[in-house]
Amino acid sequence: MNKAQEKINESIDKINKFKDHVNEAAEYAEDVKSGEFTADEERQDPSYVLYNRIADTTVNIMKLPSVGGLFESIAEKLDPETAQKFMELIAICMTHSAYQAVAWYDKLLKEELTKNFENLAGSIDTLHGELVGQKGALEVFKTRLSKLDKESKVNEMNK
Repeated sequence: MNKAQEKINESIDKINKFKDHVNEAAEYAEDVKSGEFTADEERQDPSYVLYNRIADTTVNIMKLPSVGGLFESIAEKLDPETAQKFMELIAICMTHSAYQAVAWYDKLLKEELTKNFENLAGSIDTLHGELVGQKGALEVFKTRLSKLDKESKVNEMNK
């Protein structure tokens, strides 16, 4: 294994160790201490899931063969430590950028869905009002029919 790959593996190990520490921290969360959730349930919280996905994506970027080649080129011009930090920064920026794009898209989608649900709620309210009105009209007709039925029976008895 060449020096460049060793440095990349060091970076991957650092990212994975930090990820492990973050996941271990779930055991000390207030909800876990209070018994409301288990540590595994706490790790299903979106913040843990998102962090783990970001870390995994960063590691996957660092494992790309093109990253190794780029690292070697940069390491030739800079010292290996600086090149390693630079590559870590690039990988983290790429991952962060990708997740920011997803978060931005999610926000747009949420806004659009919120508008649609508000429109749907308005339609439901309108229909509810119309149904209440129709129900009232049916009650009036029912009362009227009841009176007509009584009058009909009285008229039949009088014959």
